[in-house]
Amino acid sequence: MSAECQYDLMDIITSLSSMCDLNELFDRVMSYGLAATRADAGSIYIVDESGEHLEFVVVHNKSLGAKFNGRVEMQKADFFSKLPLTLDDGCPNLSTIATYSLHTGETVNISDSYASSDERFEGVRSYDAKTGYTSKSILAERISHQGATVGVLQLINRKDCCDNIEPFSQQDEMLIKALASIAAVAFVNRKAQFTIGSYKNSMCSVLTKSEMRVVETIVQVGSAKEVARVIGVSPSTVRNQIQSIYQKLGINKKTDLVKLFIGFDAV
Repeated sequence: MSAECQYDLMDIITSLSSMCDLNELFDRVMSYGLAATRADAGSIYIVDESGEHLEFVVVHNKSLGAKFNGRVEMQKADFFSKLPLTLDDGCPNLSTIATYSLHTGETVNISDSYASSDERFEGVRSYDAKTGYTSKSILAERISHQGATVGVLQLINRKDCCDNIEPFSQQDEMLIKALASIAAVAFVNRKAQFTIGSYKNSMCSVLTKSEMRVVETIVQVGSAKEVARVIGVSPSTVRNQIQSIYQKLGINKKTDLVKLFIGFDAV
């Protein structure tokens, strides 16, 4: 990978780290992927909440002038169907490029999808038949991080300086691997932050304001004695509140409380 590409990747890592909106995050990943590989089109799929399908979250196509970003826009388009991850017999669905890449973890690099009778191209050809587009060269990579499978990043039709479609290069493969990895880490971190927020909201719904203050303080200073000093009550009052907190949250030690509040288990 060239020094210029590595520099650009560092730039996108920095920019993604400040994004809280997942739609914006994936849109940024796709825009960079298209620009860096000179691809004409691309899509990002993520595993849906049921864990049974891949769903489109981003679709860009320069030639068709199409740009869809997020579930709401996909639903309005009423065009992009979810891809089942398993067949009716329970076997993995390997009949599309995206689901094949997700299940196998392989980088899929196809120079000419129309030069093969491979069943994985049925979905691509169906899309082409509906839109009049020709998806010829295709590059796909699974988006995953530390065993967590997020989805698939797919790029279509790399173009040369004369606007002719050409195969994706080995450097493009290296780049899409790096980009998929960056996207996975950013996605997992964002989801973890949302989960941590939900933990805290759940605490607020069952604990009193004074108990929440004890929780927030004990996470920072540690001992019940220090908590009592900081918030200005007796140590016995703090100990009683801690026991009440443990009972309400179904835990029995401080380390569990710290994990629940900070969200270590979610990362």
